[in-house]
Amino acid sequence: MVYISTDFVFDGKKGNYTEADSPNPANVYGKTKYLGEKMAEKADDYVIVRISMPYSSQYSSGKYIGWVIDKLENKKIVTAFADQIRTPTHAENLAECMCMLAETKYNGILNVCGGTALSMYDAGLEIASVFEFDKNLIKPMKGSEAGFAAFRPLNTSLSTAKAKKMGFPIKSFHDGIIEVKKYRERKGEA
Repeated sequence: MVYISTDFVFDGKKGNYTEADSPNPANVYGKTKYLGEKMAEKADDYVIVRISMPYSSQYSSGKYIGWVIDKLENKKIVTAFADQIRTPTHAENLAECMCMLAETKYNGILNVCGGTALSMYDAGLEIASVFEFDKNLIKPMKGSEAGFAAFRPLNTSLSTAKAKKMGFPIKSFHDGIIEVKKYRERKGEA
């Protein structure tokens, strides 16, 4: 049994969460994912894979990474949360790690996300840097200013130390964004 979970099982008060940290979800999404974890743990053999903010080289403009690229490419202002820390997960890297995981006898929880904890503002700056867009178009804001209906935890970054020790090739955010750029160049989109 493999269950894909989320960093939102944590309340975001400390960040750099390990597999040993006790979940304390702060919104309905996090609570439902945590309930899913509890159900998965009932299986004889299970792996709970926690990820954070997945993005793909074949990005969708509706997701954060694609939205930032589209805005910056069109020379539009991007307001990004400077106070919300995540460990964005490159989907193709996740798939590679999942294939490796399937060949192990691992049982339990494993954080398989990006290897870089950063704010959405810093993520925007990194995207601008890799794509050579104007960094001055990235403007910081607080998540509380967005008026979301659901609470968003501040720092749900996940530690990938265990996955790295097990030999999983966890990508940094920088390397993941380079992969996005390479894909776009191959497709003639950049």
